[in-house]
Amino acid sequence: MRLKLMLMLLPLLFIVPPVLAEGNGKLSSFIYDVEAKAATVKTLTCTLKQERHLAIFARPVIFQGRMALEKPDKLRWEFTSPIASVLILNGAGGLKCSGNSEPQRFNLATDPVMQMVSKQIWTWVNGSYATLQEQYRMVLLEQGPCLVLTANDPKIARAISSVKVSFNPDSLQPTTVRIQEPGGDHTVISFSDFILNQPLDQSLFTRCSSP
Repeated sequence: MRLKLMLMLLPLLFIVPPVLAEGNGKLSSFIYDVEAKAATVKTLTCTLKQERHLAIFARPVIFQGRMALEKPDKLRWEFTSPIASVLILNGAGGLKCSGNSEPQRFNLATDPVMQMVSKQIWTWVNGSYATLQEQYRMVLLEQGPCLVLTANDPKIARAISSVKVSFNPDSLQPTTVRIQEPGGDHTVISFSDFILNQPLDQSLFTRCSSP
């Protein structure tokens, strides 16, 4: 479930005030600016915080971790507490690691699930919001700014009511992603402490243990 939610942020009953309609020229301009900023980023590291809010629990379940990426095809998504887990994408392959279990290697060419996961992750990480407009209705909220996405596909909408992505107004890096489910449960992923375009230790993308 944690991986599923991360990847559908990754990358729809969320009530959106009619600030800007999806057809407004400001939306196209904003998406262009986000993609232009994303194109300048070659490497990135940041801190992650994921809050899973479930109706059956009084308090959210909170995971802490970090993300590292190097374009065009290397990514490490790691939770360090309360349970250690790592997902690594590196070219055509990758690793899944959880706790003290043996790492699981996969090949995107022969693993259709991870192939789909990889495609969705890179769509979001690369800021490719223009390609998502065929699958999602988008509304731009100037406060934030924020994008609210609602799935056109009923199958996706049954699992995810809405995705709200908030951006830093200067860097246009995503700061929070809120994934709302039809039953009221939701997940909030926060990104902070960005470091852009600095050399990365390549072991981040080849092994589960941190360098």
